[in-house]
Amino acid sequence: MLSSLTATVALSVPKPVDVLVVGGGPAGLASATSLAKLGLGVTLLESRALAAAFESSRAYLYLVDTRGQKWTDSNGLTPALRERGVSNDGYQITRAFPNKKGAVTTTPILAQEATAKAVWIPRASLLELMAKGAADSGVELRYDSALAELSPAADDGSRATATTARGEQFAPRLLLGCDGLDSRVRAALQEWSGDDAYEPVCLPSPSAGLQYRMLLVPPSFALANLTSADAPPVWTAPESAYSVPGKLGGLRLGLLPSKDPSVPRTANVIKPPSHPIWKLKTAAELRSYLGDAFPQIADLDAFLSDEEAENFVDGARPPGRFPPPQFVRRVTGASGGTGVALLGDSIHAFPPDLGQGVNSALDDVGALVSAMEGEGAVGGDADAKLPAALDRFQRERAPAAEALARIQVCGFPFQYGQGPAWRRALFLLGFACRLGLSKLSAAIFAPPVAFQVLNGDDYVAVWRRAQKTTRLLQLTALALVAAALGRSALREVFCVWLLFPG
Repeated sequence: MLSSLTATVALSVPKPVDVLVVGGGPAGLASATSLAKLGLGVTLLESRALAAAFESSRAYLYLVDTRGQKWTDSNGLTPALRERGVSNDGYQITRAFPNKKGAVTTTPILAQEATAKAVWIPRASLLELMAKGAADSGVELRYDSALAELSPAADDGSRATATTARGEQFAPRLLLGCDGLDSRVRAALQEWSGDDAYEPVCLPSPSAGLQYRMLLVPPSFALANLTSADAPPVWTAPESAYSVPGKLGGLRLGLLPSKDPSVPRTANVIKPPSHPIWKLKTAAELRSYLGDAFPQIADLDAFLSDEEAENFVDGARPPGRFPPPQFVRRVTGASGGTGVALLGDSIHAFPPDLGQGVNSALDDVGALVSAMEGEGAVGGDADAKLPAALDRFQRERAPAAEALARIQVCGFPFQYGQGPAWRRALFLLGFACRLGLSKLSAAIFAPPVAFQVLNGDDYVAVWRRAQKTTRLLQLTALALVAAALGRSALREVFCVWLLFPG
């Protein structure tokens, strides 16, 4: 029971508010900003002490693509986004191998046809930017204010009550659950309603369950050029991306581009839980392992500080783990006079295969604002119009959440080098087939979903096009098999496909 989350809560009269947002990530800050600009009084609760409070487990970068930039455009934040980030067409990927067959090679990134260029930006930098925008819009930002308790409305039709760990109480007309994968707001809705539609539906994925850590490393460091003994080292550039394959256990360091050369950048380590690197117990063991795995790092001591080495092997801070792609079928609810909507990771979560975490969250916000405005739930008759707005949001976002989760399963799940080689080869073959056929006839064959989502295409439409192309590829393969077997088998094979298309 959520009522047992806190032992003692100071008694007070709940403060009525138009909107209470739980969670200060991208979904929370964006929804708070947008609704405040509609004239609503908005209060946001966040457990962290600051918007950009450093969290080593979340020191990653966001890729804000066409979809996410719809929200930054409408709120005047795109220029600052581009100033702080690195455009995805403005850098190259450098691969530094641990042998003499090609120590350092530089290649352009995979071309894409997006209508707007995506931007890499550190999570903390984006949150800081969005928090300023929220404050400027009149949002009451309450940091260091963790949600402790959610109480349903009484039978008299009053509002639900949210209580913080400090004992502050709020009675919102609209409660937004932007509090992540383990959403307390979602758990409260399920508890109040008894509806299993709030329970996440999880899907299998090759990247689900992978563990990750981010090493903070210098913005520029030396990569040894191993082609000859006399070759000078190559110094990394902060605004370039790097893939550094290792000699042991398929280990690879991934470094994404960073705009600010004065702050550390992150080196991503992503491997299954069984990988030997997760078994290391001391900083000395880690240094020895990385030294053997990455001879192309010229100065390991300069690359990896003592503090980072200790943090990596700290048993009290387990590695992060990619969740399975998941979605919920119910994204809204109510308790008395309080309407409730869920956004972001509370309704859809998945591994970062397609970079859609922040973008799908901002897409949710756009849909909520559109529903609120479209149904007139922001004016004088807002209370009466709010249920219709939430119903509209449910109709739009529940199918999108499911489609998004299913897209993640087949998006680009083998980019971390995991899984058997034959499965990776089959995936790449399918990827190449879809890309090539879409260029021959875009009207018949859809390109890989990775290209479609970066363009900001509707998730449901993307999934439907992907399924259609899959069926066409299956039919083509069956036709080839039938031709090989003989004309007499063609009809039987076609009938089998009709009966069992999947």
